[in-house]
Amino acid sequence: MADEINKNAVTKADVSDKKGSDKNDKSDGDSRGGIGGWFSAIKAEFKKIIWPNRKELVDNTITVIVTSAIIAACVFIMDFGFSNAYNIIIDFARNFTL
Repeated sequence: MADEINKNAVTKADVSDKKGSDKNDKSDGDSRGGIGGWFSAIKAEFKKIIWPNRKELVDNTITVIVTSAIIAACVFIMDFGFSNAYNIIIDFARNFTL
């Protein structure tokens, strides 16, 4: 048990080495700065993207359309209900005037 704790212990030297190495690291490996480095970074990020295949794209599109339709129906029903409730209250108030 004590051996496992010692193996996982982090020394001050390990921490200082990590802090010093982060300052000069470039994530994309490109030493250019400015707009060229920016475009290189974007190109590197686009290579990391896992694009969906056709089946996944169709499934996700159908999910978005169905979810949007359900939310639109809920909003319509609530709007219709609140509008009718408001009209009932206004009609009641007009008929109740003294």
